[in-house]
Amino acid sequence: MFDRTLGLHAIPADTLNLAIQGGSQTEQFAMAKWFLVKSRRGQTGGDCLIMLELNAGANLEVRHLVHPRSINIYDASNADLSLKFSEAGIPWIRRIGRSGFAFAATSMHYLNVGMLASRVLPHEINRAVLVRESAFDRRGLLVEPPDAAGTAGVAEVFRTRPAAPSIVQLSLMRGLTTLVSKLELAAGGKGVEYFFLVTPKVTDIESYDEYPDCTVAGNLRVDVINVARPPEFPELYRPALWNDVAHLNEAGADVYSRLVAEEVARRKTRPRVPEDCEGSKPIIALNAATSKNVRPTVAVVR
Repeated sequence: MFDRTLGLHAIPADTLNLAIQGGSQTEQFAMAKWFLVKSRRGQTGGDCLIMLELNAGANLEVRHLVHPRSINIYDASNADLSLKFSEAGIPWIRRIGRSGFAFAATSMHYLNVGMLASRVLPHEINRAVLVRESAFDRRGLLVEPPDAAGTAGVAEVFRTRPAAPSIVQLSLMRGLTTLVSKLELAAGGKGVEYFFLVTPKVTDIESYDEYPDCTVAGNLRVDVINVARPPEFPELYRPALWNDVAHLNEAGADVYSRLVAEEVARRKTRPRVPEDCEGSKPIIALNAATSKNVRPTVAVVR
C-alpha cells in the first residue's frame, strides 16, 4: 500500500520494513545504521528515505536486558544515544532507569556476555516468534490476528471517548536529532533523507500528542509525519481498524500506510530549507525522488 500510494504521486519506491516488535530508539538506530552501511557501500548517489518512529521508547523493555537483542547493540555509540533520551525535563526516576539500562547493557556488551546469553538465558523472542513473524513475505511485521480481549478493549475506549480529545504539546528530545546525526555519519552523506513517524494508538481519541512539524539535525531538515491526530485523520480512528488499543489490524495497516505515503508525497513536492523549521508549518523536500526515473529505497525502522 505504501509503495502503491507513492507510485500514484510519481514517486516509485521499494520499501523494506526493518521493524521488530517491541523496538526502541536504540534498536532502530542499530538497525538503520546496519542498513545504511550495507546499502550505501560503494554508492555515490541514489535516493534513500529512512523513516524512524518518533515515539518509540528510549531503551528496550527491561525483560530484554539480559538478552542478546540488547547486549549485542549497546556499544559506546548506542549508549551515548540512550543517554541523550535521559535529559532534564523527564521524571528523575525515568532518567535513572534509562541511564541504568544503558550502563548495564553496555557493560555486558563489552564483556561479551551476549555470546553466552542466548544459550544460558531462554527467552520468548527467539526462533519460534521470528518464524511466526516472517511466515509471509510482507517486508515487515506480521499483522496479528484479532482476539476477544483486544476487540473488547477497543470497544471500551470508543464507548467512553470524550466529545473531543485533549492535546498534549510536546517538544522533540535531543536524542532524536542525535539519532539522525549518527545515521548521517554512517551514511556518509550519500543521498539519504530522514522522516520521523508518530505511531497511533486507539487512546488518541481521548488524548493525543502534538509535535513540531520538523527539526534540524546538523544541516538536515527532518520532518515529522504525525497522522496520530484524530481530528485531522478521522478515517484512522474507527473500531473496525484496530486489533487492540495499541495495534492496527490488516485493514488499519492499509489505511495508515496510505496516509503516511500521502504525507511523504506532499512533503516531497515543495522545496525546503532547514531554517524553515523554526515554528513553521511543513514546507518539505524536493529531490530526485520526484523523478519517474528514480526509485528510492525506503527503510521503515521502529
